[in-house]
Amino acid sequence: MSTQPPWPAEPSEPSRPDDRDAPAAPQAQAPFDPYGAPQDTPAGYPAQPYGAPQYPAAQYPAAEYPAPPPAVAPGYPQYGPAYNYGPGSYGAPVVPTNGLAIASLICGVTSFMVGITAPVAVILGILALRQIQRDGTQGRGMAIAGIAVGGAVTVGGLLIVVAYLGFFAVLIGTSGFST
Repeated sequence: MSTQPPWPAEPSEPSRPDDRDAPAAPQAQAPFDPYGAPQDTPAGYPAQPYGAPQYPAAQYPAAEYPAPPPAVAPGYPQYGPAYNYGPGSYGAPVVPTNGLAIASLICGVTSFMVGITAPVAVILGILALRQIQRDGTQGRGMAIAGIAVGGAVTVGGLLIVVAYLGFFAVLIGTSGFST
C-alpha cells in the first residue's frame, strides 16, 4: 500500500540542463505580509516592514462616575470671586520696607563682632520707627530688633568697660603708691 504525502509534489526538473542555472522569473503578485500592512505605498517610499496589527477594537462599557461634590458645603454662603486689583495685576500692591529699619537690623547683628555699630543700630532703629509711623512703610519688627540687639550690646559693652576701669582702680589703690 502506497501512501501519498499531503503536500503537492515538487515540480518536475527542467528539460534542459542550462535552465537550472537561469534566474527565476519575477513573480507578478506582491509578497505575502503576515502582519497585514497595506500593500499600496506612495511612490518613493519603501513598504513598512511591520504594519499595525489588525485586531478588533475592544468593546468596553462606558464608565459611570458619581457627580462631583458641591463647591460649597451645605449651609454656608457662596462667596464671589476674589478682588481684582486691575488689569495685569498679580495680587496686592507691595508696600516698601524702610531702609533705615534694614540698616538698624544689620548694624545690630554685626555689633557682636564690631562693637562700635551697636549705638548706631539704636539710633537708626529709633529713626526708622518714626519714619514708619509717618509713611506707613514696612519694617517695624526689624527696627525694634535692631534697637533691642544694639541696646543689649551697648549696655554689655559699657558694663565691660566699667568693670575694666574698676578693676584697675582697685589694683592701683592697693598697690601702695603714695602721692
